[in-house]
Amino acid sequence: SFGPPSRAHMISVSSPPHPSPPFHHTAITTLEHVKTLHPSSPCTSLVVPYASRALWTDAHVVKVAQCCSLLRRVDLSNCSQVSDASIFALAEYCPLLQIVELVGCENVTDVSIIALARHCPLLQNIKLYGCTIMSDSPIITLAQHCSQLQFADLTKCHNLTDASITMLANHCPLLQCVSIIGCRNLTAESIILLAQRCMKMKQIYLFGCAQSVLDMLPTLRSEYHMIKWT
Repeated sequence: SFGPPSRAHMISVSSPPHPSPPFHHTAITTLEHVKTLHPSSPCTSLVVPYASRALWTDAHVVKVAQCCSLLRRVDLSNCSQVSDASIFALAEYCPLLQIVELVGCENVTDVSIIALARHCPLLQNIKLYGCTIMSDSPIITLAQHCSQLQFADLTKCHNLTDASITMLANHCPLLQCVSIIGCRNLTAESIILLAQRCMKMKQIYLFGCAQSVLDMLPTLRSEYHMIKWT
């Protein structure tokens, strides 16, 4: 795991610098933590701060994945250099993942999300907001393998069709919140199915969907009043 940077040491001419101690914390937040990673680290969380997101690369994420098999949460949102290589590593080494946030990760494609879904069945929360090249395939795979899914942010995943939403409705009964903002290929049919099948659903975000869907909002609010339609 990563850890806080070690304190500066006074180094004399005759004495070598002290090595950084192993990192034993449960949360990784800085690139400095990479220097003290060791195998079988107890870290359960990797959350990249806003200020350093542009600096994180696949190499950093791969190292975290290889050393931190207990990871439960990963937030790589807006890490512009992160690509499929990072997600493949998380899928391979971190089977306990429950929360994965990839907002704005435009270099992440279908193939790595499919791998993540197949190898991380405990996923409860996935954010793919702005992953604009995402197709139905990874969402269908998530539905098939991640039955504990509760939150799915698919905002601006423009290529999604009813096939994705229908699979979520049929295979993810614990869903509580789904955002399909800007998904203009969807019809009211799959969205109604989502409301009918997911009995724990609390909120569905529809802004920017097709006009035919938005025209259904009064009916949806009336018939499924326990759900907040936004």
